[in-house]
Amino acid sequence: MAIDNRMFGGPPNSQYHPVQQARGVRNLLPVEASFSADDDAAALREVARQLADDLSQQFGMPGSSIPG
Repeated sequence: MAIDNRMFGGPPNSQYHPVQQARGVRNLLPVEASFSADDDAAALREVARQLADDLSQQFGMPGSSIPG
């Protein structure tokens, strides 16, 4: 089950909560991304978004919460 330890718009906290509407995953599929240490912030953000989207989809969630 996907869990979250962030309050919406706030800092991390010590409370863990199941992500609403997420389903349990029995067999996670590996995800990967490539990037260069020389990439700018926008390129690194896009790699992070893609990884988050790939993992979110395995839990049945439509996409990541990483802002654009």
